[in-house]
Amino acid sequence: MGRSGLFWGIVLVSLGILFLLGNMGYLEFTLGRILTLYWPLALVYIGVRMVAKTYGRFAWSTIEQTVETEPARLIDGRAHLYATHVLGDLHIVVDREFKGGVVQVGLGDLEIDLRTATVPDGTWRLECISRVGRVRVRPPEQVSYLTTAFCLAGDVVTANESKDGFVKTIVYASPDYHDSAGRLEIVARSGLGSVIVR
Repeated sequence: MGRSGLFWGIVLVSLGILFLLGNMGYLEFTLGRILTLYWPLALVYIGVRMVAKTYGRFAWSTIEQTVETEPARLIDGRAHLYATHVLGDLHIVVDREFKGGVVQVGLGDLEIDLRTATVPDGTWRLECISRVGRVRVRPPEQVSYLTTAFCLAGDVVTANESKDGFVKTIVYASPDYHDSAGRLEIVARSGLGSVIVR
């Protein structure tokens, strides 16, 4: 989805929520009142786009990386992920021994592929957060893991369950999680967008 599609998607979702709350009697407003109050948001949007074009580092981007490049830090040959990406999609592939970390995206999709990663003995934690956008984590195939997946508005999908709607959480543990020497705790959260851990 392009920047324009994302913006208009957020506008439509916001308007839909406002109209729904109005129909349910929680808010009193008319379409004219909304346009009168919120038309300056169009100016804000145009201004943000102009700034993004002027300063390329704020422009929408998709970053695809492996642990050999930033944002991963290799400590003793093991991957520790610590990354923050403000605007745009972030895709990371980990294909070596992994010891957790924290990865955040402000506005955009976050995908972390751990399918070929290994986890040393102990319990390691990975936090994946997107304020607005999808979070997708592909857990290691040969490693036991515990997932806590949360979404404020959108779908939540794990290996054994799927929920959609508002304020949904799924907690899933692989069958041998509590008996494994090396295991991974995955916490995946999104404000507006889906969360998929499988």
